[in-house]
Amino acid sequence: MKKYIILSDLHSNWGALQQLEHIEEFKDENSHIIFAGDYIDGEEQEFEYGIKVLDYVIELVEDNKATALLGNHDEFWVKTSNYNFEAYNLWLLNGGRETFDKNGLKNVDGFLEIVGMLNLEPLSKYTKFLSKLPKKFITDNILVVHAGIDWRVNINEQDDYDLLWIRNSYIYTNLRIDINDIPKDNLKRVIVTGHTPTAYMTREGTCNIISYEYPCKRYFIDGGCKMGRERGQINVLVLDELGSELNRYILK
Repeated sequence: MKKYIILSDLHSNWGALQQLEHIEEFKDENSHIIFAGDYIDGEEQEFEYGIKVLDYVIELVEDNKATALLGNHDEFWVKTSNYNFEAYNLWLLNGGRETFDKNGLKNVDGFLEIVGMLNLEPLSKYTKFLSKLPKKFITDNILVVHAGIDWRVNINEQDDYDLLWIRNSYIYTNLRIDINDIPKDNLKRVIVTGHTPTAYMTREGTCNIISYEYPCKRYFIDGGCKMGRERGQINVLVLDELGSELNRYILK
């Protein structure tokens, strides 16, 4: 039976990501890895850790061992490379400066210079990769997206912004929407998302995986790597092809 190894919000945490190969399912030929976005940015980065994360993800994707999805931070990179000044400014406010400084752009200053570097080797390799990433992974029983979905919209008609950015209206469904207003197609799969650190979703403030049963089985797996190595971790969820949970891991 197929196994899916799902992780999200790596945020340049190369030190933790290297532990992925030590989990039981990694070398299982029936396993496929799903990266749910946000490979770059993050506090307390080491030099070139964002690039090392991207290189690792690219290698697994090219070997057909993994599928990589786009996250909102990855979209900053893509949109900036396409001369989107608003995306560039948002990126600067959300970890972009740290990423520039630690990944070969320390002495590059200004919007047009950053755009030029993202479209030239060696960084154009990553621009091309990120530009082609899908925004969802879907099977008969499992849906993986970076942030979540708009419950009122059929899964095949979702707005890209919601798939990359949505938070409260997806997370706290019982406070926001009547279940009778949700298309049935949106409820028939186990849904796995990152984007919102689970530390912000519990009183305990821990970064572990959270699961909800309403209005369908849902997992939240963002381990808070954006907050830095000391506070964050990479959570790994393993599901079988029916969507049943097989295992959980913490990479630090």
